[in-house]
Amino acid sequence: MPRSKHRKRPQRNNNPARITSNRPKKNKPNYLYIAASAIIAFLVIAGFVVGDCNTGGRPQNPEGVGYSDKHIKGIGQKQEIMEIDGKPTARHVDDGVKVNYNTTPPTSGDHWNRPEDCGWTSDRRRDERLVHNLEHGHIVVNYNFGTDSSADDYEIPLRQYLESYDMFNYWGVANWTDNIPLGTMSLTAWGVMDTFQGIQEERIEEFFKAYAGRLGPEFPYGLPCSMPTSNMAK
Repeated sequence: MPRSKHRKRPQRNNNPARITSNRPKKNKPNYLYIAASAIIAFLVIAGFVVGDCNTGGRPQNPEGVGYSDKHIKGIGQKQEIMEIDGKPTARHVDDGVKVNYNTTPPTSGDHWNRPEDCGWTSDRRRDERLVHNLEHGHIVVNYNFGTDSSADDYEIPLRQYLESYDMFNYWGVANWTDNIPLGTMSLTAWGVMDTFQGIQEERIEEFFKAYAGRLGPEFPYGLPCSMPTSNMAK
């Protein structure tokens, strides 16, 4: 069988003195590279330490989600998660099925298949849809300033404030309800509620910064909602 033109027969080396080792040569350490790497590592670690100091030990989150995946004492009140047969429940049930919740407003439990649209509304939403929002890590801003003309003295500035607040636009769902005392607001996340008198902006922002996107059981960092243009006109 003729030998391939592209294959060469290995040459024999008859001079033992010229045989070379196939072992790879040891490279000298690149001290400049090692020093640069050490400096970069130090700066990265120092950045984390300084960042934690500036935020009271809380990590900064560049994606605009909350910093805690559990209830923080002093920021709302922890609520009992609804259970079935001793296990937390967050099942989807058919639209129209009424669910009996263990808190008012609800903070966990089974819910309808589609969540409510995010953003502002002066209408009452369905609890079974709002709980689906909570499952996604959204925060429901419940409020009750009445139904007469004096309600505008609160609802108009509340709407203006919320729509100017970025975290509300990403994670917030407004809901008028008369299931809370007149003149109050109630912020709800999955398993947490904070109820207070009037409009307290610092308290609202504290709640969002802690829990937005973090407490819902479906996604570790939530599912941000977009605000439809139609919602802006409500």
